[in-house]
Amino acid sequence: MEDVNRAYDAIMPLNEQLAILQCAASYPSAFNELNLRVITTFRDRFPNTLIGLSSHDNGIAMAVAAYTSWEPAYLRSTSR
Repeated sequence: MEDVNRAYDAIMPLNEQLAILQCAASYPSAFNELNLRVITTFRDRFPNTLIGLSSHDNGIAMAVAAYTSWEPAYLRSTSR
């Protein structure tokens, strides 16, 4: 998380059009390596930044799981 914070602090003064994507380094990634919970941490820490997933797993199951776990809350929070 420290690296993400440093990158955010370095980039935002130069360009506010930033997206932070969770990504596992292995390919293909095992489901237990994806750490989807960090997406919630990113959303809390960087509330005005686009947050997403760059999935390297086989298939679409984890991308769908990730989307359904955070997107409904995001839609509720931005529709006010």
